[in-house]
Amino acid sequence: MELQEHAQRILFATSLEEKLAMPTATLIDDSPSALSLPEVPGRPADLQFHKGDSDLPSRIELKGDEERARLLHYFANHELLAVELMALAILKFPDAPKAFRKGLARTLKEEQEHTLLYMRRMELLGLSFGDLPVNDFFWKNVSTMESPLDYVARLSLTFEQANLDYSRYFEARFREAGDTESAVLMERIYKDEISHVGYGLKWFRRWKDEK
Repeated sequence: MELQEHAQRILFATSLEEKLAMPTATLIDDSPSALSLPEVPGRPADLQFHKGDSDLPSRIELKGDEERARLLHYFANHELLAVELMALAILKFPDAPKAFRKGLARTLKEEQEHTLLYMRRMELLGLSFGDLPVNDFFWKNVSTMESPLDYVARLSLTFEQANLDYSRYFEARFREAGDTESAVLMERIYKDEISHVGYGLKWFRRWKDEK
């Protein structure tokens, strides 16, 4: 399957099944080309962007299953947004170095896995993805990126970098609440995000030095 076809399906799909489906064959990147891109990603009706933002549960509230599930729902939307933004970057910058695009595809796959992990865990706590409103904060702040350097500065080195702190913080809060399963999930996210930030930092340094 062509990488461009894979990214296009993810960005335009209106079902989670399509968005989170991983390629069954090796991705090739032989013929990327420019194409018209949407202002917002395709999404199922219950995951359309909501005006405004949802609040993170407080530290005390995490003692209940409902509030822990709500927090996981909040994070699942962030992961889905990352998936969509990475697909957008693949499509928006067809002339980017092949190695950059290959790394982006690998990172996208891990973000798909993170979304699925959050979905499975919140469902065990009694909540389905889409039961709560979701925001467009990441999309609004990253989708206007103008170059691959701009992409890594905004997503890799800002939002994914911040997730290193958030995942560690909430891992500890879940452990305090006695929710070991969710704490282990946050630890997994933290370890994966280290490599995501490292990927962005590598390319940022390379392109910055070329300026």
